Formats: sequence, C-alpha cells, structure tokens
Amino acid sequence: MPYSANLKLPRFMMHFSYAGQAYAGVQMNTRAKIDSVQSVIER
Repeated sequence: MPYSANLKLPRFMMHFSYAGQAYAGVQMNTRAKIDSVQSVIER
C-alpha cells in the first residue's frame, strides 16, 4: 500500500501541475486576445 501510494502521488502531482500550467496559459491567451480586441475597438 505505501509503495503504490508513493508511486502514484508524484505522477498525480506532475499531472496536476501540468494541467494547471495549461489552464493558466489558456487564460492568459484569452486575456491577451480580449485586450487586443479592446485596443482595436478603442482605436
């Protein structure tokens, strides 16, 4: 039991951090797109 838990935890943490980075990247992308659209509208 402890061995399998030790084996699964790092993999889960890696997956979670990767998903968090991807989510943050998507949010920054949408924000940049919204900012560019707003700047075009303001012009």
